[in-house]
Amino acid sequence: MSIVALADAGPECGGKAHALGRLLRAGFPVPDGFVVVGPVDAGAIASRLGDRPVAVRSSGLAEDSAGASFAGQYDTMLNVPRDDVAAVVERCAAGTERARDYGRHLGIAARPVPVLVQEMVDADTAGVLFTRDPRDGRDTVVIEAARGLGDALVSGRVQPDDDCLSPAERERLAALGRRCADFFGGPQDVEWAIADGRAWVLQSRPITTLGASAGRASGPVRIVRSVDDFGRVRRGDVLVCRTTDPAWTPLFRVVAAVVTETGGVLCHAAIVAREFGIPAVVGVGPSIRRFADGTVVTVDGAAGTITEERA
Repeated sequence: MSIVALADAGPECGGKAHALGRLLRAGFPVPDGFVVVGPVDAGAIASRLGDRPVAVRSSGLAEDSAGASFAGQYDTMLNVPRDDVAAVVERCAAGTERARDYGRHLGIAARPVPVLVQEMVDADTAGVLFTRDPRDGRDTVVIEAARGLGDALVSGRVQPDDDCLSPAERERLAALGRRCADFFGGPQDVEWAIADGRAWVLQSRPITTLGASAGRASGPVRIVRSVDDFGRVRRGDVLVCRTTDPAWTPLFRVVAAVVTETGGVLCHAAIVAREFGIPAVVGVGPSIRRFADGTVVTVDGAAGTITEERA
């Protein structure tokens, strides 16, 4: 095993850590930390830890690349106490079956997973910004935010809260996003957090797809409430659910479109749907409940609409 300071992270430390290391070296506000590469040595990891909880995040070698985000496919654990860090690092290093399935779909071979351990940011507000609008490619910064930690927002479990940022904070975040885009030389998908008035960059990766989620698709509604419903899903169905857990990604290879009750256009479900080339309409709210199982609908990813097809 080797432990690499985040400020020294190179390509061998995986996409996420390498990008954050470059930003840290350039003076961007990135929480400090280190990267574990190879088999886990609990003692060596413990010697690098303080008393405060940390964030433990995968940094796959193909993750956060220009062609594949792996959004939500690997594990991230927040507020991990010192005594649990080594075990959590080992779990993250093992990868996940959903990440392997995602990689197979995109023709990317499974590889060892370096793991990033960072200082925990106790966020007052957190979220995601894209330096271009992912729906139409316009040169405008799109920001989605929620109070507290950002994991519920990026996973799509909660709706973005447009009132939790002041105009000054939005302007500051937009400027930070543009700096990231200028630094990397292309549009960026940036996870951020604000704690005690300071904005932090938690991740910066290329936007893998621009433009709406592959236009329009029609098919019968298949309501999925949990993994127990997976067996009911057939090729060409329109997946309708409250939100999608990352473990649901294999369904994206089967269904014609995705509709969710919660989530924003920057959440993992929307990103992965765009990468898989299927329309997605997310965050439609309680109106989703008007569609009965088996109803034939047309999903328009560009317009953000779901229309029932009349016989």
